[in-house]
Amino acid sequence: MIGALIRTVRRAEPNVAAYVLRVLPIIIIPALIISGLLAYIVSALGVDAGYDDILSEEIPGLSPLMMTIFTAVSVVILAPVIETLMMAAVFWGLRKMKLPYWGLVVGQVVFWIALHSLQVPIWGIGIAWAFFIFSIAYLAWDEKGGMGQAFGVVTLLHALNNLFFFGLTLLPEMAT
Repeated sequence: MIGALIRTVRRAEPNVAAYVLRVLPIIIIPALIISGLLAYIVSALGVDAGYDDILSEEIPGLSPLMMTIFTAVSVVILAPVIETLMMAAVFWGLRKMKLPYWGLVVGQVVFWIALHSLQVPIWGIGIAWAFFIFSIAYLAWDEKGGMGQAFGVVTLLHALNNLFFFGLTLLPEMAT
């Protein structure tokens, strides 16, 4: 099953929209399951995951609406662009080490787990699957069309993934 998903992600095709529509569920559905399981385990253990601190951060002088817009732009646009640029740099460094394909992928995942865990330790585990798929997609598109295409496709996948999960954080507010 996982092998079939990986083959799907590795198969870059001329139609970027079709690729993104095919790969996005491969990112989101397992990430939902992983995040749900983590939330359940953390809750059952009575541990404070630290997410509330992130979601309740405010910038003085910004209204709640402006804060939501600022957060959306940061999460959906800025983070994917910056993190995909960082991904390119990490791949460059890992390639200098002459790592094989799966060494490149695992190196990326470990890097992103560590980086995201700096803010909220459990967050690193929650994002591991997404960055596993982003890494495979980056390598597929880099091989097919170069770094520019890899950057564009992975940034788009990352942005749509973040948009989905950011939207989920808004659901409780919309219900009230």
